[in-house]
Parts: sequence; C-alpha cells; structure tokens
Amino acid sequence: MIASSMKVPLVSALAAGTMIAVPSFAGTPRAASPISNPGTWMTPSDYPPEALRTDSVGLSRFTVTISPDGAVTSCSIRESSGSDVLDRKTCELVILRARFRPATNAVGKPTVGSWSSSVRWQIPKVPAKPPAAGFSVFSALIGTDGAATDCQFEQLEGAAIQGGVKVGPSPNCNFMPIQSPYLDAQGRPVAKRVRYTRRIEVFDVPAQQAKDVSQAN
Repeated sequence: MIASSMKVPLVSALAAGTMIAVPSFAGTPRAASPISNPGTWMTPSDYPPEALRTDSVGLSRFTVTISPDGAVTSCSIRESSGSDVLDRKTCELVILRARFRPATNAVGKPTVGSWSSSVRWQIPKVPAKPPAAGFSVFSALIGTDGAATDCQFEQLEGAAIQGGVKVGPSPNCNFMPIQSPYLDAQGRPVAKRVRYTRRIEVFDVPAQQAKDVSQAN
C-alpha cells in the first residue's frame, strides 16, 4: 500500500508485478469569456427608431447562456432599462453578434456556461451639418389687430429649397405671434406687409489661409 496525505483519486496499473499509484489532479473550472470586445457588439446605428422617437434611454442588464461551442443560446434581462424596446434590442444583438470562449469543467472539457453584463443606451449625438448657401424671402401681412396672415415664400434659392417648401402661399404663420399693430401718423392701426430676407453665403478660403487657421487651432 502507498500512503498519501493528498485526497486525490488513485489510478492503479500493474507493471512487472509491481502496483504503481499515480495521482490524478483536478483542474480549475474556467468561466466563459467573450472572444471580441463587447463594446463592438452595438453601434449608434443600432438604436431602435421607436426608442429614438420616444427619447428612450436606460441601462439594460442581461445574462446569456453559452453553449459548449461558444454560441449564445439564450438571453434574459436581469434589470430592465425601463424600455421594452431597448431590452429586446439588447438581447437581439447579443445573440446575433456575441461569441465566447466556452466554459470548461474541472477536467478541461467545454461545458455550458453563463455571462452577465449591461448595455447603456444613450441617444447618439449627431453633429450638426455646416450651413449651406441659400436665399429666401418670406412675407406676411400684419393686420390691424396685430395678427399675421397671408404668409408666403416669395423667393427660394439653394439650401432654402428643402423639406417640400415651395414659392407661394405658406399655411404656417404660427411662428409669428400676435403683436402690436402698425400705426399711422394719427395713431390708428393700419395693415402692413412685412418682408423677411435671409441669405447664407459660403466662400472658398485660400489654401494658405486655411492652413494658418488650422495650425492656430
């Protein structure tokens, strides 16, 4: 008999009439881990349109189950973001894009595992586009009561022609609130047509000047 203070299984073999005992050491189980950076699983373009329309934001905490081959087989929300749309999108994208090194048991064999994390949904900030060249002339009739009526676009050029705006009557005078009417020399209210002219001009800059400005910043 071979004495041992280690409580490990013994594997016995018969060799040349001698009994040999060899300890078999158990390995350390390993948890599943992502193969790629989880930060790349979602992009600003993945933000659900419905959530954008309702300005929905929040933190979706989730747990996934991972098969022995490293694929995500299920996803559940542990803590909701407060938006069902964002929670569903979280699991949809994780299942679609996440790949893992599978968990292993004590003898190093791949096994089913789980992994938990969270996604913070924040509405992407889209940089404003620089103004484009354009020209517009808008006029309105200010009545004797101070209200604006008979609003119309008299001229549109360049970037001013967008969003279906056309030269002609405009049904929208709401942006011109009722104000005090114009008065004649005797202090009596009179109607006036008011014309608003807006022009945006964009100029090329000499290469050297552009370079100097860039270096100064």
